[in-house]
Amino acid sequence: MNYLKLNRFSHHLQVSFSRLNVICRSLYNLYAPDKLTHRKNIDQTKLSDSSILAMLIWQTEIGIESQRRFCECFNCLSHSRFNR
Repeated sequence: MNYLKLNRFSHHLQVSFSRLNVICRSLYNLYAPDKLTHRKNIDQTKLSDSSILAMLIWQTEIGIESQRRFCECFNCLSHSRFNR
């Protein structure tokens, strides 16, 4: 994981969201149990589980502690859809 560079003066990851999404997808495919990845109606999801994980990591990275405040970053997404 040499593409996750740490700054000497900061603990923040210096990686773009798209790269973080790729990392989360590969880790999800490696470590998520089959019961989770092969559940019912997985093909009908609006957002993949790995993308949700990447969004939660990104939320923590940018320092937003509230789910409601983080939802406000996405003006095209309703709050109820975000919670689902």
